[in-house]
Amino acid sequence: MPPAGWYKDPAHPARQRWWDGVAWSSQVRLQSPSPTVRAAAPPATHAPSTGPRPVQVVRRPVTVAPTPPVAPAGFALVPVRTTADGVPLASVVRRVIASVLDNVLLSLVIFSVLPVFVSDFQSRFWGAIYSYFETAMAASGKVVIPSDDLAHMVVIVNYALLGGTVAYGLIALMLWSRTLGQRALGIAVTPLDRGKDRIKGPAVFSRTLLWSLLAQGGDIFLLPQLISFGLILWHPKRQSLPDLIARTQVVRRG
Repeated sequence: MPPAGWYKDPAHPARQRWWDGVAWSSQVRLQSPSPTVRAAAPPATHAPSTGPRPVQVVRRPVTVAPTPPVAPAGFALVPVRTTADGVPLASVVRRVIASVLDNVLLSLVIFSVLPVFVSDFQSRFWGAIYSYFETAMAASGKVVIPSDDLAHMVVIVNYALLGGTVAYGLIALMLWSRTLGQRALGIAVTPLDRGKDRIKGPAVFSRTLLWSLLAQGGDIFLLPQLISFGLILWHPKRQSLPDLIARTQVVRRG
């Protein structure tokens, strides 16, 4: 058959009718100088053809899977660690910074409250420390024994920090499952392998007590502190000693 285009109208030779390649349409126009001028496309109001329609070939874009990254020689790609239910674990850096913030906050609160219970605390404590360092500098390397007042003040401060840390940890974990420092860094404490849940009950008490002893125990707990920090670095679930005992994990949370 002839290709689609304008041709002489068989019914009226003085005009042209659109031939769609299969049948005559209802579109007509006046005769043009060129008897077989082809149009680029059929008119918008072209009547549907009764004959078979041509098959339209749809070209779909080919999706190419991204090439996985290749680690340089001597290096390994470390996957993002998550809990069993898919929540990302908190990084070591975030946990350390959160712990520092909590200790600074607790120290400020304790040193603000102690003068209420200990008479003339600020001048006695800081004065004793100044005298100790002044004596140590003048001793030229000799061992200097702290004064009784300084030793007494240090004991009071240590017990106050330990008690304040326990109270602070219990209240924060029971209410929000995280301390203020952890909240500032976007992390939280959750039950083991349940990153979307909150800890409660015995897990709160056991984790808070051990965390307080490691944070405020001083030189007595130096070795457990190092072991606990090392566990965060190499343990597959990034659990510290308090986490292992309380069966908890520290995860990312907005």
